[in-house]
Amino acid sequence: MEKAQYNASGYVFPSLCVGYDGFYRAFQHLQTLKKDSEHDSFLSENFSYDVSQLVAKSRSQYRKANNISEDKYMIYIDAGNNSCEVKFSFKSYKDGLREFFSSSAISTIDPSHFEFLVYSP
Repeated sequence: MEKAQYNASGYVFPSLCVGYDGFYRAFQHLQTLKKDSEHDSFLSENFSYDVSQLVAKSRSQYRKANNISEDKYMIYIDAGNNSCEVKFSFKSYKDGLREFFSSSAISTIDPSHFEFLVYSP
């Protein structure tokens, strides 16, 4: 379903969102993990804390379900939805990862501590 993107001042963004955008999907996912009946929404003074707790819970559940150790660094790659996007994104990821791993701060970390999750259509 096409949905025009608006903000509080009424500005109409020059694009359309087809379906849900990524932030809203993440927010929906976190909302399903929230079990506090007293505070049903995230609109509280503890918003940052609530969200960080739910992100940690989601992270632990995912790692446990996929047998990924808590001490691993995870890098998620979304290749895109069609062959053109896949070609573009993999080149971008390859270049970005090459730069990331050549950093002196990263060179001290054992490469076996990284897990790569690749989504492809």
